[in-house]
Amino acid sequence: MYKHATGKTVIGENTYRTIYMSPYYVVINVTDLKTNITKEICVECPSIKGAIEKDNNNSIIDKKNRTFKFQSDSALNYIGYFNFDTLKMKECIKDISPEFLMSEWNRDYINFANTYSGECQKYFAFILFKDGIMSSRGSLGSSLSIVTKERIEQEKKDMEYNQKHNKNKTH
Repeated sequence: MYKHATGKTVIGENTYRTIYMSPYYVVINVTDLKTNITKEICVECPSIKGAIEKDNNNSIIDKKNRTFKFQSDSALNYIGYFNFDTLKMKECIKDISPEFLMSEWNRDYINFANTYSGECQKYFAFILFKDGIMSSRGSLGSSLSIVTKERIEQEKKDMEYNQKHNKNKTH
């Protein structure tokens, strides 16, 4: 099964467990407020915060519906709004289903990471997300990784460890 990169890091007086925190992919609706064109795109979570900052916090946000509206081209560029191509997505995912991707992951996750990465990676993440399966950029460069229950539990344990062991220390 999937193994986590774990270890300890000491910074000053604080000891931290390494947390495997490659960014998760999410599917969001993004509107360009200059054209009123809305696209459903797949992005890495941290990109959303960066886009909001680039939009000088003028963004319109509806978290419940995962909808974001931006005014600036720099914000839209930051999340890949202009580069998310539905025709390219159809080409990439032709004859590939979420079930097929999961069977490939379960069969050999290293081969999966090597095979389902690159320019089509965000489109694979898109169809997985739409089917209720979380994925992230993997630890092997920019490979695609499935977010497993075991991984989530390990991340929780590592965060709890860091909070417990460093709560009374200052940086």
